[in-house]
Amino acid sequence: MRRFKFKDLLLFHQLASKEGEQKALDVFLGNDNYIGKKDPLDICLEEVSKYYKVPQSIIKGKARHKEIIRARSMFFYLGTKHTLKTIVQVGQWVNRHHSTVLHSEKRIQGEIEHYADTEIETTFLSKRVLEEFEANDVQFIDYKDVK
Repeated sequence: MRRFKFKDLLLFHQLASKEGEQKALDVFLGNDNYIGKKDPLDICLEEVSKYYKVPQSIIKGKARHKEIIRARSMFFYLGTKHTLKTIVQVGQWVNRHHSTVLHSEKRIQGEIEHYADTEIETTFLSKRVLEEFEANDVQFIDYKDVK
C-alpha cells in the first residue's frame, strides 16, 4: 500500500479542485499521464466514431454488426499503431480482450495489403488522428519518422 505525505495530500486537494477528484486520484495512483489533456485512445475513438458515424457507446458495446465491427477494428488498429498504449490497455478501453485487439489489427493489416480502399481509409484516419494529437499536445508515434 502506498503512503502519502502531507504535501502529497495538499497537491491532491489542489489538483482535485481543478481537474476533479477522479482525475486527481488517477494521477496519484499512476493511472494517468495526461494531466489536463485528452487521452490518445479517446481521440482515436472520437475520430473513428465520426468517420464511421457510429456512436462511441456502441463501439464500446457488445453489438457485432458489420459496420460496428469495422469501426471497432479500425480503433484497435489506430490505437496500437499511433499510441504508446499496450494492446491490453487498448482492449480494455472498449471492454475487449487483448487477443481481440491482435486479431483485428492483423485483419486490418491484411486488408491494407489487398484492398486499396482500406489503405486509403487507414491513411486518412491516421492523418486525422495525428493532427488531433498535435492539436492536443499528446505524445504519439508517427511511423513516417521511424526508419
